[in-house]
Amino acid sequence: MIIVYLFLAVFLIMYMNVLMERFCQVKEVPDEKQDNVFQTANIFTIILLITTYIEILII
Repeated sequence: MIIVYLFLAVFLIMYMNVLMERFCQVKEVPDEKQDNVFQTANIFTIILLITTYIEILII
């Protein structure tokens, strides 16, 4: 179970980064701010994945 979850988590983070890159290109976000956008999106995604895993363990 944990192996499948980790695989899906890595896939989700990579996919979110691709979407963030496209978003930055479309909105023409300056390079200086792109790092902050990626960092914030990755932190929120990791928090979401951790809380989801804890919820799965409880159920």
